[in-house]
Amino acid sequence: MNLLVFGFGPDERPLWERALGRLGHRAFCEASAEAACARMDQSDIKVVIADGRVPKFEWLELCRQLRSDPARPYVYIFLATNSESDESHEAWAVESGVDDFLLGWADPRELWRRLRLAAKAVESERRSRLCEAVLAICNYCKRV
Repeated sequence: MNLLVFGFGPDERPLWERALGRLGHRAFCEASAEAACARMDQSDIKVVIADGRVPKFEWLELCRQLRSDPARPYVYIFLATNSESDESHEAWAVESGVDDFLLGWADPRELWRRLRLAAKAVESERRSRLCEAVLAICNYCKRV
C-alpha cells in the first residue's frame, strides 16, 4: 500500500520510510502541504500519516484539501501527536478530517494493526462508492 508521510523532520522521515517498508508498504515523504498535495495527485496514496507538530497547522490544510473534493478517492488520515495534546485539539482534528491518532512513535505491531484497519476502511469506502455508482438509490426512502 502507498502511504504519504507528511511534515516530519528530515531526521524522522527516513525512520518512517524504513519502518513502513519493513511492514510491506511504500512510503513517500513530503515536508510541505503543497508538495504533499502534488504527491497525492501523482501517486495512488491510500493512507496519510501527518505530523501534528507541524508549524502553522499545515496538516489541517492537507486534510481540508483531501476532504473537499468528493471525486477524490477516500484517503485514511492518521495524525501523529504527542502526549500533551488535549481533547479539544483531538475533536478539532477529527472535525477537520483526521480518522485516527498515533501517539508518539508507534510500536511496529500496533502500527501494523492500525494500517490493516486503515486499509479495510479505504477498501470499504471504495466498494461503497462503486455500489452507489452502479445502483440507483431513492433519495427519499433510501431503497434500491
